[in-house]
Amino acid sequence: MFAPGQNRKTRQTTQAFACAARCYARTWRIAIAATLRRAASLRPVTIAVIIAAMTTIAAFLPSRLLGDEVRILHSEVDGLSERIAIIDEARTSVDVAYYEIHDDECTGQFLASLVRAANRGVRVRFLCDGHLATNNMPKALMELLIERGVCIREFPADTRYRVELGRQRLHDKLVIVDGQTLLTGGRNLTSEYYGISPRICIDRDIMLVGHAASHAEAYFQTRWSDPRSHQPTLTREEKSKVVEKQVHAQWNTMPRCQAKLEASEWLAACEIAPLAAKNSCLTQTSSQLHRVPSECVQFLHDFSNRDCGANAICMKNTKQAPGTISSQLLAEIRRARCSIEIESPYFAITHQLKGLLIDAEARGVRVRVLTNSLESTDQIPAQAGYANQRRALLRGGIELYELRGRDTLHAKSMVVDGEIAMIGSYNFDVLSETRSSEVALLLRDRAVAAELLESISLHRSQATEVRLGDLLRHEARESNVPMKDLREFQRLRLAAPFIKPYL
Repeated sequence: MFAPGQNRKTRQTTQAFACAARCYARTWRIAIAATLRRAASLRPVTIAVIIAAMTTIAAFLPSRLLGDEVRILHSEVDGLSERIAIIDEARTSVDVAYYEIHDDECTGQFLASLVRAANRGVRVRFLCDGHLATNNMPKALMELLIERGVCIREFPADTRYRVELGRQRLHDKLVIVDGQTLLTGGRNLTSEYYGISPRICIDRDIMLVGHAASHAEAYFQTRWSDPRSHQPTLTREEKSKVVEKQVHAQWNTMPRCQAKLEASEWLAACEIAPLAAKNSCLTQTSSQLHRVPSECVQFLHDFSNRDCGANAICMKNTKQAPGTISSQLLAEIRRARCSIEIESPYFAITHQLKGLLIDAEARGVRVRVLTNSLESTDQIPAQAGYANQRRALLRGGIELYELRGRDTLHAKSMVVDGEIAMIGSYNFDVLSETRSSEVALLLRDRAVAAELLESISLHRSQATEVRLGDLLRHEARESNVPMKDLREFQRLRLAAPFIKPYL
């Protein structure tokens, strides 16, 4: 590698330069510092030349050669602080998409960071789901945000259904900064996901700096420019179902100018308040920084009608088209050789997925699933649909674990063969597979998969294994919930075969 005539000092400098040239652009300053430490005895002119050369190479090296920087955000504190930090670093654009949004302090701190970015001249776009009681921001707050430079659109409710069950939803969770940084996962913008609530949602996110962020930005653009997306109506009276979930419901009855003044004061108070997040015992997995080759990272998403082009099959059912998130995750399950680890809050699955998992077990693949119990779930209809499938899954050899306690499992992840990791908004249930819009990151990297497995194992340590021979006794123990929830669960178990497509 080195010429025979090179002295030791030159070889050390060359090695440092070569190592630094392979480092990621975001850590380039660290690489320069390392070079300077090794070349401290060189003349200042030589050092200046090395710095200039390294900076030039960093500017022109393709991101695919450098790899993507990846970090799993297990803890609630990291989940909120990193969201705010990357928005505060934005220079040109911030694109945000969320399913459920409340007007609590956690969300207030996040919204304050969006306003700060807009004040710096950054283009800020916020896409929300338009179903009843998902976007729970008071109209006065939304109007204030729009006046401060935050563009807001809602992906409207699918009006083909008269009830909420079964409607297509914008279930995405995305923060995309400058087309270079991506944060996605299962957390919504409510206090339950950041440890500030009597009942905590156990979840995780993943943050990436690299080429996959540009793919996410292109996907966001298709959703933003969808003809169905529009600015929210700010004049109608708020529905009672929304008011019940709002922290600042009084803003709905005030004169709008007074409500906006109070909302402005609230945002200012959130901005200077301590971080509104607290870690729970189940999110203490150590978070490592990974560098993954770009070709081993995929941003998975659903297709819009624009993505389908002239493909008639895709136009008929965009969720089942080749290349969509559902089709790609099912393909990974088909290719599994050794093990499949699934963590999903809801597991009322389709016949197709049930068949794939049982087939995998039949060919020697160990399949383990961690989900909620009746005690921990926040969606009794989905739990009823899953409960009706437990016996068939156990007979097929699937290992089932249900989280104990009042906290709710909300993480959506999968590890295949100890080397493929998936983290995103995708629930392994009927709605995610067939109706709702979903996103995820798929990484083919053993180190990332090992860290994700460690986190899943920590969650499973607080779960009960459901065994076929003990199923009746397990179902009897499910009566240890409030009578109202138990009666609803029992009724829905009877109705589940008829309403399964909508669970």
